[in-house]
Amino acid sequence: METGTFEIVDLPTDQKAIGSGWVFQVKHNADGSIEHPKARIITKGYSQCPGLDYTESFAPTFRPATLRIIMAMPAVEDLELCSVDITSAFMNGDLDEEIYMKQPEGFHIGGPNKFCRLRKSLYGLKQSARQWNKKLHSVLTELDFKRIESDPSVYIYSNREFRIIVPIYIDDITLALKSPAATDKYVQLLSQHFKGRDLGALRFLLGIAVERDWPTRTLKLHQRQFILDTLEKYSMSDCKPVQTPLPPKLTLSHSMASHWNTCRQSGQIQSA
Repeated sequence: METGTFEIVDLPTDQKAIGSGWVFQVKHNADGSIEHPKARIITKGYSQCPGLDYTESFAPTFRPATLRIIMAMPAVEDLELCSVDITSAFMNGDLDEEIYMKQPEGFHIGGPNKFCRLRKSLYGLKQSARQWNKKLHSVLTELDFKRIESDPSVYIYSNREFRIIVPIYIDDITLALKSPAATDKYVQLLSQHFKGRDLGALRFLLGIAVERDWPTRTLKLHQRQFILDTLEKYSMSDCKPVQTPLPPKLTLSHSMASHWNTCRQSGQIQSA
């Protein structure tokens, strides 16, 4: 309602409305604790018709190798790493197509013939990520950032005083720069265009925890909490580590080794 994502209108006779639904999530911190619950209205974009409801749907994301390089540079050059979270990022994208959506369950205004005419991109639409990326690109370009050719999800701003590196993964925005004052300035500039939160120093990115050791100029990436959650999911939290997957106290004999070599030479077993 605040962003003017849709307006309530009558459905034209020559139009067909796509469905809508709710998605409920719990957002977690890097240590696994609950940050806050989320409820999001989505469109059932799988019913969209290509060429009619959308044309292009591609939106770039940076490669894993790019992320590792950008994480290494702040460690070596003592750059600050801060994170900005854009609230409901996809709702900032402007729609070029005429799309109608059924009103979500539990939220209905007017009579049975009232539908939502989408003005902004909404989660679930085929073109949502692309429209958001185009909007963000226009804002960063306006702020004199330049997109690098080798990876279209990385932007750089440079002048005589400092340089800012901004890797973007959909709506996760990270700033790497030397000056804390410049950090506050550009976070403020972004907030003039998008509603968001300054999350402070980067501690969590794409499910990866980030730990820095400033004296030694090192930065560690790990997924300890993800591993613990996976063990918990499969009821293996109390499992004991072993050096090999073989049964404990198994004694390997010379005849067993000979049999393995025979099988490998005959092609029954292929060595790594």
